[in-house]
Amino acid sequence: MSESDEFIPLSTSSHRFVVHRLFLFGLLLAFLGASVWLANVAQAAPSPFEDVNWRAKIDPWVWQTAQGSQTEFLVFLQEQADLSGAEALPTKNEKGWFVYRQLTAVALRTQAPLLEQLRQRGIAHRSYWIANLIWVRGDLSDVLMLSRRREVARLVANPAVQLALPPSLEGTTPQATDGIEWNIQKVNADDLWALGYQGQGVVIGGQDTGYDWQHPALKNAYRGWDGSQANHDYNWHDAIHGPISSSLMGEGLGSKAMGDAQALSLTLALSLREREPNSPLLVGEELGVRASDCPYDSPEPCDDWGHGTHTMGIMIGTDGSNQIGMAPEAHWIGCRNMENGVGTPATYMECFQWFIAPTRIDGSEPNPSLAPDVINNSWSCTEKEGCTDPNILKAAVEAVRAAGILTVQSAGNGGSQCNTVKDPAAIYAASFTVGATDNSDNIASFSSRGPVTVDGSNRLKPDVVAPGVNVRSSVPGTGYAFNSGTSMAAPHVAGLAALLISAIPELRGQVPLLEFLIRASAVPLTTTQTCGGVPGSSTPNNTYGWGRIDAWQAYQEWPLEHFYFPFISKAP
Repeated sequence: MSESDEFIPLSTSSHRFVVHRLFLFGLLLAFLGASVWLANVAQAAPSPFEDVNWRAKIDPWVWQTAQGSQTEFLVFLQEQADLSGAEALPTKNEKGWFVYRQLTAVALRTQAPLLEQLRQRGIAHRSYWIANLIWVRGDLSDVLMLSRRREVARLVANPAVQLALPPSLEGTTPQATDGIEWNIQKVNADDLWALGYQGQGVVIGGQDTGYDWQHPALKNAYRGWDGSQANHDYNWHDAIHGPISSSLMGEGLGSKAMGDAQALSLTLALSLREREPNSPLLVGEELGVRASDCPYDSPEPCDDWGHGTHTMGIMIGTDGSNQIGMAPEAHWIGCRNMENGVGTPATYMECFQWFIAPTRIDGSEPNPSLAPDVINNSWSCTEKEGCTDPNILKAAVEAVRAAGILTVQSAGNGGSQCNTVKDPAAIYAASFTVGATDNSDNIASFSSRGPVTVDGSNRLKPDVVAPGVNVRSSVPGTGYAFNSGTSMAAPHVAGLAALLISAIPELRGQVPLLEFLIRASAVPLTTTQTCGGVPGSSTPNNTYGWGRIDAWQAYQEWPLEHFYFPFISKAP
């Protein structure tokens, strides 16, 4: 400052005024700068979150159970693999590899950001590629975070599901017998045996409560047994990795549903104890379940409830002169999807995935070339127990079918009213659904009827029927017992598929042809019951479907030169 310059001090009030204005101006510049920066960031990298319709993604069961506690749920992503190209591929092996590669490619690409966020937050999760989904255990904050992500389609319940049994168990006293069981003769499987076709070269898969692979009726047919040693890689998978929640939707574990579970377990236990006092099948204090060594992630096949061992016997069982199974020369592989008769949608999904590409026991090196030709599913995922989304397993079943694997499903034991085929996976077009009949071809009182209305399709179900009343088969240990249910009917169809593929190798991997042949050759059965506007006097109908299966007639129908092939059903 020069000597001529005069310094005139500001008053206190003027000084404050200037400072205040400068401060406001600085804030304005900062706000404008931040706005421009945020706009540029948003334009360069859109947020993975969106608020619009996030609430509609959340299943009511998930929302309810996440309040104040952790819950299990399934996160389905928006993008699903296009599997339509599998249909044109000529062989089952090509179909299987195509489906596997398509599914895994989509899952790897779309799940990566979400999986990273789950890892960073320390949220328990398990990734599945079969329908591009992730199993998650989290609380309400996790539910909210996931529902707001753009790539997430919906959050679906993963409740514990009790295996549904018929309301009564008839004639369960075991007996020693020689010869062929009545149910096997009823469907004329033994007529194909006489021609030398007994399932040779065919692999049957089963997902159930597990399997006693060392039962004398099952052991020699287990693909993991070479006659001297066992190798469980690619032949067994346990989808039970820890305790399954005991809380069920609707009626709980102490309900009528669990009462039936107790009844079956107790019946199996007592019947075997009667026959073999030193059997390891014991009666538990509460449930009457088998006290077997069936740990989580079991490295070898086991059955802690008996249901799976019984169903597998109907498919392939033979013990010397006693023929209890449809295809005694077929091989079997298995996946445990239930603990003591209780499973979840995630365990069912995991078994479907494993069947498309079986792995080593440690889950490594999946190989679609070792997939089964047919899978039996004697279980259901009911609405009253939390499976409120009818499409929860739809993509998984369609993927299995696209891979050239026939998916056989029990219709359910919902009773004699119309529209009782209402549970996944029996409701799907991609499932080959089976009702139950007795030895006189009468529909079982417990066998569920169609049409399927829960998904709005009005789809005719069941597809066919098979023996399911007083069927004798294997139970854990070395014994046998009679049981009833559509769970017993479905394995007859899986076994029939094995017989037909062994007799007609061109059917391997050709699911529409195989389904058509079984339907077209069934013995037509009628009823006075009209369901869904379809008279019971017509064929097909919603009680018997196309009729009771007939192995001999199915073989006789080939080649299908006199059928109009555009009528072969294709799952949408």
